[in-house]
Amino acid sequence: MVANVLNSDRAIAMSVEVVRQFVRFRVVAHSQDAVKEKLAQLEGVVNARLDKHEDQIDELFDAVESLIEPEHGLGSKKLIGFTPEAG
Repeated sequence: MVANVLNSDRAIAMSVEVVRQFVRFRVVAHSQDAVKEKLAQLEGVVNARLDKHEDQIDELFDAVESLIEPEHGLGSKKLIGFTPEAG
């Protein structure tokens, strides 16, 4: 460090400040790790919910498609009412 070479008050103050900054950096890095961990947990919960809802939406689309298919829809029934004769 600079204080070992220069032996001045300013060099000592700079050495102390460098150590303080490294300590702050370590604290910030540690807090970011905690935030990353919480974010990963939250992502897991959200993905689980989305998977559940995605399955339910797929079931809904399957039910609607089964109603639209010809054996269930209007295409398979005999139409009632007036039908003009081709002529």
